[in-house]
Amino acid sequence: KDFMGHYDVFVYYSRLHKKTKRQVSSPWGQTILFESKKTISKSDWSGRYLRSDVYLDFPGINTTHSLRTKFRYENQDTNDYVFHKKINFIHGYENNGVFASATIFRNNIDDYIYLRDETEAEHEMHEEDDHEGHGGLILSNYMQKDAEFNGYEFEIGRSLNFNDGSMTFSYGMDYVNAKFKDGTYVPRINPRRHIFTLTYAKDETSASMTFRNVTSQSKLSLNETPTESYKMVDLKLSQRIPIFNSDGEMLVTLFAKNLLDEVARNHSSFVKDEVPLPGRNIGLRFNMKF
Repeated sequence: KDFMGHYDVFVYYSRLHKKTKRQVSSPWGQTILFESKKTISKSDWSGRYLRSDVYLDFPGINTTHSLRTKFRYENQDTNDYVFHKKINFIHGYENNGVFASATIFRNNIDDYIYLRDETEAEHEMHEEDDHEGHGGLILSNYMQKDAEFNGYEFEIGRSLNFNDGSMTFSYGMDYVNAKFKDGTYVPRINPRRHIFTLTYAKDETSASMTFRNVTSQSKLSLNETPTESYKMVDLKLSQRIPIFNSDGEMLVTLFAKNLLDEVARNHSSFVKDEVPLPGRNIGLRFNMKF
């Protein structure tokens, strides 16, 4: 057949783990997400995409509640995807279940655009002048400077047969060093990451565990604050189930993220102090194809 029906239902529950300098909302706030997605895609990947999300936050019976909704519709009429078979600066190796890949890059960027926050002194001066439209908010301006980005990423692993299935273990690391030509650091650059992944697949069942060790970031631009390191563990278990007399299938996935319930912050976030990454959360996802 020249089309595939796809229906995806996503139910998500998360206990917000906010430990911030400013308590924007209750530390016991809950978020429930219901997501429904339906696509009908032809063999050339043209088709329609529909998505609707509803976010509900209820920190308490008598306290402030919030409701957010999101809706998106897309229509793809022509096949305009282009894939390149070779990227020269990526090198890989695979032999007898052992695999490795590495990327090294160095980019010089003229007039790199970045967002610069005002200093404390500038902010106090603006408060004294009572700038119209500024108030007590931090003023940020887009600036341009010549910059140089250097970095690398690599992954090494091993796949082997285990208990009539396939088990894969891999380790990866990535790092970016970004400086302006005047020697100062580019703002909001993520630190070095170490990623360990263990996956297992047998017949219609698959499972994975990912451990991420993100180091602290102390290479700071003007007005930036350091970001502490954190460790995060994610688990996922999936089972494929034939439906409609094997003409379709349903994929059931149970996932758990941030099992260690770490208070983690993304250094590249503009609001990292106010909005840390989600705490421990568990979800169940159903995906049907027919």
